[in-house]
This record gives sequence, structure tokens and C-alpha cells, in this order.
Amino acid sequence: MGYFSTYSQTDTLSVTKADTLQPKIEVITQIDSLKQNPTIENHAPILLNKNPEILWFSHFRQVLSYQFPAKGFYRDEENNEIAFRLISKEYAGIRLSSEGLLTAQLSLAEYQKLPFTIDYEIFETNTPQNLATKGQFLIKRSKNDYPPNINIYPKTLKYSIEETDSVAIRVIVTDVNEDLKEFEVYSSVQFGRFNPNSLLQKTEKPNEYWFRWKPSYDFVQIRNETDEKKRNFQLIFEAKDETDSTTKVAIEFEVFDKIDWSFEDRIRQQDYQKIVFSSTEALLRLEDKFNSMKKEITKLLKNKKLANTLKGSLNLLSKNTFLQNKLLNDGNKDWLEVAKDTQTEVQANGVDMQREYPEEFAKIERFKALVKYLKDVFVDTEAFVGRYRSGESRRNALFITEKENLQKNISAVLRDTSLELMPLPTPISAVSVKEFFGDF
Repeated sequence: MGYFSTYSQTDTLSVTKADTLQPKIEVITQIDSLKQNPTIENHAPILLNKNPEILWFSHFRQVLSYQFPAKGFYRDEENNEIAFRLISKEYAGIRLSSEGLLTAQLSLAEYQKLPFTIDYEIFETNTPQNLATKGQFLIKRSKNDYPPNINIYPKTLKYSIEETDSVAIRVIVTDVNEDLKEFEVYSSVQFGRFNPNSLLQKTEKPNEYWFRWKPSYDFVQIRNETDEKKRNFQLIFEAKDETDSTTKVAIEFEVFDKIDWSFEDRIRQQDYQKIVFSSTEALLRLEDKFNSMKKEITKLLKNKKLANTLKGSLNLLSKNTFLQNKLLNDGNKDWLEVAKDTQTEVQANGVDMQREYPEEFAKIERFKALVKYLKDVFVDTEAFVGRYRSGESRRNALFITEKENLQKNISAVLRDTSLELMPLPTPISAVSVKEFFGDF
């Protein structure tokens, strides 16, 4: 009766296992073999390592995965097929597949109860006995949760580069506890569209990255000469694990301004032309005012006191070739005589002259300013044209400074309301510019 009961139980178990693990025909063959040879003894599988496996948790959100080895972990004398299953089932987050893949994810309450022991067994799947052997593994809490580690290559923490220089930094992130959660890179200051994290490229290797960057010509963006011609900032690599342990590596960057000459040459050409046209406009308006004052100045020369006051300006006119040819070509003999007279005379007191001849004094002051502006604007612009006619010469660092100084002088002329300059009836043409500056 007992013998029948055994086979009844075996039939039931064998059919169940045959549906899931073995073809039905193999189970029947095994059962038939035992029926025919009842003296064959079957042995349970043996665990070769008697010590429990230990799994370490560093935090409750961690998910552990462990694959029991297929070889060298157990032995079965009859070479039966072996599978794994849990005996302890009180922890919902712990699972063991029949192939020996263990996964464990604990709740906070379970994590706080660590350590604890989990029972499992390995068992035969193709025999009627389904002989099994019990095993255990321990789940413990790690005493130390080490922060992630960041290695960079080349091992330098400062870069001094120019715009358009290429930078390539290899980054490898490791974590002893294998609980790396996130890794990113950012800068200490954001510059417009500069987003370092978008430049981080992951390789095929785990937790290996390349940071590749080439700053464009407009990265420094100098707005005036008082601005520094470089930009300093920090590039920060940051890795964080599941316990929020964080590691940072900061790299200092110093990016110097670099001129894009393909673009800058066009800008400087425009600046060059603009300043010379502006100078020509100032000269034409000064000349127009000067010509309208010739008759009045001639009358003033009949008064010795007034003539003496005008002597310095007339002497300047006679000595400057440009002013002499352009403005004294209609035969002003009285002017030339006064200009040639180099005898030193005691100049009348300016206050007395202004009080004695207020209207004439105002005209003389305007005339003196006209002559000085005519001389300065022409001489300075002529020298500027001579130095910076070619595109190559305009790459000189002094070009910007000289251009700005000349523009200030021209602007001062055009803003001086005491000169009573009249606007020009027609726009400036290249022909007009050539009449003043033949080398333009």
C-alpha cells in the first residue's frame, strides 16, 4: 500500500513538473527506469560551498542582483537537472528564479531590520523524488557607503585656451558600492547658450564619458576696451549615489578672445570708410563756414589790435599746405602780409578786447576755432588714411584706438554749436573724399 502511495505521489509531482520543466516523455522514461530497476539509488544534489552567500546593502533604495554560478557551486552525482527556489517567502522584494538569478529590493522597514537570513534550496527537476538540498544567503547592511570617484584624463585642473581651440576631457566615474545614481557637468556661470551638460558624450563603456568643446569666436564677447579680453569660469563634474553622497571635480577655464579676421576685416573696412567720410563731411562744413567769413575777417584786419589777435590763426593758415592751397587761393594779400609778419607784438588783453569789441571778438574766436579744427581734422585724417589704407594694416592693434580718437575729434566739431556750421545740401560721395584725401 505504501509503495503504491509513493508512486501515486510521484505521478502527481512528475506530471506537474513535466508541464513546466521537462518533456512528459522524459519523466515517464525516468519513472519506468526506476520501476524496472528499483535498486538504483538517487542522491540529493550537494552544495560545494557550505558558507552562506553574503549580499551587501548600502541603502534601502538599492536593487541588488546576484547570479548563482552554474559551475563549481553544486554537484549532483547522477547529473540530474537542478533548479533554484526560495523557502523563505516573507520578503516580497526578494525573488529567486529557477535559473539561480537572485534580485532583492528592500523596503525601509526591511532595511532597518538587517541583517537577516534567507533560506533557499536547489532541487532535482527530472526525477520522481525531486530531491533537494537547503542553502542560505545573508543580507547585511554595508558599514561604509563610499562616495563615487571621478577620474579625468588628462589630469589637469586648469586650461588656458583661445577661442576656437578644441578641448577633449575623458571622464571615468566609479563607485565601490555600485549605487551610482547620476552624473552631470555644469559651469559656475552660464554664458548665453553655453550648456556644458549637452557636450557630455557617453561611450560604450560603463560610466565613461567624453567632454568635447570648442568655444566659438563670440564666447568672450568683448564689448569695449575696458573689458577683459578673456573669460574665466569653472567647469564642474558631479557624481551622486543613491545615498546622495556627492563627489565634485572642478576645472578652471581661462578662454582668451581670438579675432575672426574673415569677419573682422569687413568690419574694420566699414569703420575705416565711415571715419574718412565723416571727416570729409566735417571739413566741407568747416570750409563752407570759413569761406562765408572771409570778407568779415578781411575788414577786421584793418584794426591793428584785431589784426594782432588774428595773427596766430593766419600764420597757421600760411604754413599748412592743405589750408594754403584750399583756402588762400583767391589772393588774400592782407592775410598773407599779416601772416608773414613775424615781429613780436604785445597782444592786447583778452578781457579788454572782448569788452571793447564784443561783436568782433566773437567772430575772431569762431574764426580761430574754424582754422584749428580744419588743420587738426585734415592732418589727423590724412595720417590715418596713410597708415590704414590696406586691410592688413588695419589688423594693427592701434587701429581701433586711433579710429576712436579721430571719431571723438570729428564728433566734437560737429557738436560745437558756436561754429554755426550748416548742414550739407547733398550726401558725401567718394569723389568728395578723394578731393581731400587722394590716397583713400
